[in-house]
Amino acid sequence: MGHLFSGFTTSENIKIQNAAIQAQSMVEKAWKDIQAVKKGGNASPQFTKWFGKYDSARVTTVFEKINAIHYAMTASSIKCTKSAAAGHYAAAYQPDKGWNMHKVKDIVKSGGYTVEYTNLFFGNFSEEDGGKHPQALTFIHELSHVVAATDDESYPPDTSQDCYGQKKCKHIATDYPAVAVTNADNYGFYCTEFA
Repeated sequence: MGHLFSGFTTSENIKIQNAAIQAQSMVEKAWKDIQAVKKGGNASPQFTKWFGKYDSARVTTVFEKINAIHYAMTASSIKCTKSAAAGHYAAAYQPDKGWNMHKVKDIVKSGGYTVEYTNLFFGNFSEEDGGKHPQALTFIHELSHVVAATDDESYPPDTSQDCYGQKKCKHIATDYPAVAVTNADNYGFYCTEFA
């Protein structure tokens, strides 16, 4: 299915569509990687970098979340709209009736979710914030909130900060992997490893 884009200028529309195409390709490769990790019983370098050492429970969590993201990217129409909100790149909204990991296919088929993108999304990201593919990362990050029940977790050493950016995400993968497997940015960085 095609994604739905509304409220964007022509140049913004091109940029967000390119981000969606990149994100879909990256998610496809990440999905294959996590399948191999789950089947083989060994963590890939990408898994270790963003989710820590091999642990079967964490592998299962990441597998379920990547599976949901993959399904949403390939089998749904994601509603992408422009927002005038300030202070963030994008924001995801769950369906009116909420979200449950076991009902992802019903949610995706309903098309009952939206992601809003702000002017910041179309500006310049620092490489620390967005890696080499910041728009694709943001697309994956926001989608993970909706279909994979991720969160913008607090950074364990300083809970007054959220866990955004490469440095913090790598740190929690090493020292707080239980937080990494529920943090949206870790999924964005993991998938963009497969550019």
